[in-house]
Amino acid sequence: MSRHSIYTHIHKIYNSTKLLFLSFTFLLTSCGNPEGRTIKKLVGEWQWAYTKGHEQGNTYDVTPKSMNMKLSYVFVKDSVLIFIDGAEHEAFPFSCAGDTLRYGQEEVLLSISKGNDSLFLRNLECCEDVFEKAFVRKRERY
Repeated sequence: MSRHSIYTHIHKIYNSTKLLFLSFTFLLTSCGNPEGRTIKKLVGEWQWAYTKGHEQGNTYDVTPKSMNMKLSYVFVKDSVLIFIDGAEHEAFPFSCAGDTLRYGQEEVLLSISKGNDSLFLRNLECCEDVFEKAFVRKRERY
């Protein structure tokens, strides 16, 4: 094999590797981090709409009106602030892994509506005690 053909072969391999590396880099940056996208969707104020479920044989369906209280979760970059009747009640760091949200002692399944205006939290454990908390995104007034 001549020196020129070896050089040409190495150059082809280099170009193929370079193209593969650039494609892989583009794929990583264009897809982004799923947890990062979830956190971006979460950031903002969410007002409690209802909690439904059953626990220890009792069924419940409560709302802000039936409980005579307002509850809101405010998610910022890495923390969630929980407000009851407008006063800050608790604050926790939070994290997301897939569809799981962790904050304080809570570990729940998280889903956000396609319109990014409804948030649903459900308990993770598959047991007889089940709950679902629903929140509606508070819209800014313009």
